Amino acid sequence: MHTPDNRVPVEETLSGIDALYKEGTIKRFGLSNYFPEQVEEVIEVCKKKGFVLPSVFEGSYNAVARLAEDKLLSILRKNNISFWAYSPIAGGFLTKTTQQFRDQSFEGRWRKDKFLGKCYQQMYNKPEALEALDKWHEIAAAEGIAPVEMAYRWVVHNSVLDGDLGDAIIIGASTTEQWKSNLVAIQKGPLSAETAAKIDALWPPLRAGSTYCNWEVVAQMMALLKKQQTGSSKPVKTQ
Repeated sequence: MHTPDNRVPVEETLSGIDALYKEGTIKRFGLSNYFPEQVEEVIEVCKKKGFVLPSVFEGSYNAVARLAEDKLLSILRKNNISFWAYSPIAGGFLTKTTQQFRDQSFEGRWRKDKFLGKCYQQMYNKPEALEALDKWHEIAAAEGIAPVEMAYRWVVHNSVLDGDLGDAIIIGASTTEQWKSNLVAIQKGPLSAETAAKIDALWPPLRAGSTYCNWEVVAQMMALLKKQQTGSSKPVKTQ
């Protein structure tokens, strides 16, 4: 269930999922982009109706987007649900420079004339995030590693994720060589305690303006686009 669908009662959706599970079409199911309260609702309905329970949650999580730690993780742990982190390098933000944001010299997903680019800029092109980005590069330089390597190693080895509980990260690459490079970086193990502490210090100033999940911004941007196209729109409920 990639995002909540407020047009359909959650019990109806879960009944369909349960039917697929019991007929053997699926082995397990998970949630993504659900707010903590929505996760609790899904679990409550599943238990009440005897439906198969979700066993994995796919959520946004990286060194500069850590709201999942506040409430979601405790709910998942309590209910034996693994956490799979998407956007471990913040959609590429942690590989960019503040100069690129000043110049807007982006290609691909970060271009402001693209829908996805507008979403990413909304999430990360903020004074406090750009200040953190400068510090991020300073920390990586002091550690003697590339910013992208630091991002992957932190989320795999130094964050709250626990492989023994089934936690994982979702990574992508534009080339085979990039994919191999990412795997090599992860296999280097944890960052130094000093570097991990510096990274942890980046989060408190970012917390208030952080986005819980990418869908939160995507839904807002879709509503804005609809308003521009039609002249009106209904509010989009994201939680």
